Amino acid sequence: MVHTFGLVAKVDRPVLYACINTNHPEALPAVRDAILEWVEPLRGVARVPLVQEVKEGCPGDLQVNFLSASRAHTFPSERPVLNLGSPDDYPAVLHETGHAFGLGDAYVEGVWRCEGEKSLAVMCRPGLDAIAEADRNGIIQVYRTWVMRPGYAWNGRHFRCPDKMRLYGVGNFVFCAR
Repeated sequence: MVHTFGLVAKVDRPVLYACINTNHPEALPAVRDAILEWVEPLRGVARVPLVQEVKEGCPGDLQVNFLSASRAHTFPSERPVLNLGSPDDYPAVLHETGHAFGLGDAYVEGVWRCEGEKSLAVMCRPGLDAIAEADRNGIIQVYRTWVMRPGYAWNGRHFRCPDKMRLYGVGNFVFCAR
């Protein structure tokens, strides 16, 4: 299975930057709260200090767009892009931020539905305004998968390459490539 770790790969930074491409300055608190809510379960398992603050800045660690679309979408990548309908819709911000951290939906419309513990999860029911135990377990699993990825050492320095990439080196020059 290939993961796009998105923001999970950046949680050990003291500050994350959100590029809010909109005329909605009131959106930053919702984005900040959603990111910190997803990071909180990791504080008990991480061996390093985790992000404490989210500030606005471009190009940013993620981009947030507010469009007049009826459905929200996230394009997971090293720098996730969240397309949302309204900055006032915190449940959508929270759900889409889960995707930015590498979590998938716990349901597929018309194919299967969530049952048991998953039925209370934000990643199952996008209208919820707080993450549940199933969400916490999911973010911890994604984080552990990220941490357990192979690391590389080169000239006394340690590296991890993005998804689907390997570390290459020539002399003192080191780079990640496919």
